[in-house]
Amino acid sequence: TSRNVKHRAAVPNDEKSALLGSTHLPAHSTYHPPIVSDTDANNSAADLSFGPLQLLSFVANPDPTPAFLPDDFVHTPIGPGRVLSSPRIDRYPSCIASLVHPIVIYHVQLHFGICHLPSTSLQKIELSQFGDRRVITFAGVQLYEKDVLRLWPRTYLNDSLVNFYLRFLQRGRCALTANEVFVFPTYFYTRVSQFGLNNATNSNTRAYRRKMWSDLKGWTKGVDLLQKKFLLLPVNFDLHWTFVLVCNPGRAIEWSLPLNLDSKDISSAKSQILPSTPTTLSKKAGNEVNVPCIIHFDSGKQFRLHRPQVIFAHIRKYLTACYEATTKESCKDSFYFNSKTLPGVSPPVPVQPNTKDCGVYMLELIERILSDPPIVDETFVETRRKQPKSMFSGKYWFDRRATDQKRVDMMRLIRSMERQIETVD
Repeated sequence: TSRNVKHRAAVPNDEKSALLGSTHLPAHSTYHPPIVSDTDANNSAADLSFGPLQLLSFVANPDPTPAFLPDDFVHTPIGPGRVLSSPRIDRYPSCIASLVHPIVIYHVQLHFGICHLPSTSLQKIELSQFGDRRVITFAGVQLYEKDVLRLWPRTYLNDSLVNFYLRFLQRGRCALTANEVFVFPTYFYTRVSQFGLNNATNSNTRAYRRKMWSDLKGWTKGVDLLQKKFLLLPVNFDLHWTFVLVCNPGRAIEWSLPLNLDSKDISSAKSQILPSTPTTLSKKAGNEVNVPCIIHFDSGKQFRLHRPQVIFAHIRKYLTACYEATTKESCKDSFYFNSKTLPGVSPPVPVQPNTKDCGVYMLELIERILSDPPIVDETFVETRRKQPKSMFSGKYWFDRRATDQKRVDMMRLIRSMERQIETVD
């Protein structure tokens, strides 16, 4: 602060006005300069006669700590915006008020352009009435203005947006029936991965899995997961989105039941775990379909934030808990999910170009898979082993233009639903 005042010459009034007025506001808006007290106004004429050492006596406060960080969403007098950079702190030797209380200017992106605004005119979007305004409620998911703002380019999607779009896909753009696929909410994997985290003695034991099932069964009440053809689990931690597709978990049990069990126990276990009616996919040219496996989709593998083997281990442990909770006691020791009964793979997928688009890439992949599900057969498994790069090529491949358009389409969808609600009201 001393160095800035000592070497900065007095700023002419016209230049000072240009600096203070460089907010690039629209013609209909007004800029309110800082309020100067009567004492400061009376002394303003004498300010220019002070030497550098005398001026230092007026600088009572250090540079303020920034109230907003880059990428923070803020509410301004002219609409919502996003902070683009650290603030510029202005002190003018010709004005004692600006020396004691410096003017903090932020570079803010608005819908219609970029402007420079003082910190006194900004408010964090989470603390504003605008951000707390509810836009829509769809399938139990509430979206607020602060959520919709995250559809701006290069912005990290939150749980509300992801859960909303997953519900929308299930109801309108899914080629699978509710009996064939189950989509977990975004918070579920976090609960599974953190279960027993505070217990230093926890392990993958029968008692541990029984406690896990007891605590988490409310998330899947009335749903028999092991009869589903696909289970889809979004994964979110370390500010990164990926997802897992579990394919044919019930078939893994059928293939692994030992022959030394009583025939009645085997048939009983199969009747409880496997569908009683044929699946939509059947044998084609001697190629067995409905092969069990687990697939991890990560558009940001280069960041190495999500380790597939750790994710696979948590999901296999949970599925084993499901099996033990829904099977007769005599069959519980005969099977558990592991890397042999439910092999895992993490194939190449389109790569995100930054750290913020992982959620959009995930939703684009999920939409393509749900609208045209892959046939998981022996050929699929052989492709995984011999040519993993071709597993999800073709119809499942896309570039950044598709994800940029995804943000636009989601914004239009939400606003369209909002208008329909307003029309009904």
